[in-house]
Amino acid sequence: RDLEAVRSLLDQKATETGLAIEHLRDFLDYVNAPQIDGTTALHWAVNHDDFETADLLIGAGANVSADNRTGVTPMRLAAINGSMAMIERLLDAGADPNTPLTEHGDTALMMAARTGSADAIQMLLGRGAEIDAVETWAGTSALMWAISEHHAGAASMLIEAGADLSVRSKIVSVANRRGAEGTVPEDADPDADPVGYANGGFTPLLFAAREGQIDATRRLIAAGADINAIAADGKNALGLAIYNGHFEVASFLVENDAEVNHIDAEGFPPLFWAVDRRNMEWNPGFPWIETTDPLPLIRQLLDAGADPNTFVNNTPRSRRNFGGSPRTLFATSLMRAAYSADVELVQLL
Repeated sequence: RDLEAVRSLLDQKATETGLAIEHLRDFLDYVNAPQIDGTTALHWAVNHDDFETADLLIGAGANVSADNRTGVTPMRLAAINGSMAMIERLLDAGADPNTPLTEHGDTALMMAARTGSADAIQMLLGRGAEIDAVETWAGTSALMWAISEHHAGAASMLIEAGADLSVRSKIVSVANRRGAEGTVPEDADPDADPVGYANGGFTPLLFAAREGQIDATRRLIAAGADINAIAADGKNALGLAIYNGHFEVASFLVENDAEVNHIDAEGFPPLFWAVDRRNMEWNPGFPWIETTDPLPLIRQLLDAGADPNTFVNNTPRSRRNFGGSPRTLFATSLMRAAYSADVELVQLL
């Protein structure tokens, strides 16, 4: 990262070639000379947010769209850094804000959203970035990325800019879930019968509920997101929030008329999940699960009309491989509370 050394080398090459037309190609080849992996000097300048060197290289004719052996371009690096100023330089030099930056079609806007840079997002949107573009691996949008990475400010900016609140991620079968070797997501119908599917079919609100993002949840509901949209596993936002231990989000959803008696694909209503989460004998210690007592939420669910007599007709997949799990076939929320000797909750129910 030696600006003067870069300047000296460029001046030396310019002097050698004289910048005559017949030597211009040699000079540009010099400016864009790659390492063995295809990485150019501009890649490194962008990676380090070195604006002066980037300006010098761009001014000397550096290719702003050059990609290395793994397909990484300067724009991809700038977006990952969330560098609004560097993104602006690259756009001014001719970079396309909508050029796919990975084999799966990830865009600069998606990467800026994942980083959480509101300035970079604003710059890209102002220069024509497609706000609702989705990548091809899981069908996720920039808004979904911002929410999943817990960037409430970035999510709010995208919502205000008119991002699609009803777009759904791809539905992925058990065999094709991420991490399964040699498989890719299926293009299943998000509105199809969810039984038999493991993942996907998420709207931005479902991502927010799963991640416990209360600010994003509030903004999405205020903007008109469907509060009762369901994911591929049949859970609505309320069920997802409770299942993942996000009781504040769940309470907000109940306040805003979420369906409290919705039954997911495994046969469980939100009330059962709330009772179960209060009495988990096997606690994996996931850091995102709130340690607050869900009893106030259970009271709220009952006040909102949750049916304490709903029979469960299944055993949750998450419990099938662990000994000592409570029997749930034909159980009610009361039976689940009684199984754990939760006297207070038994009396309430």
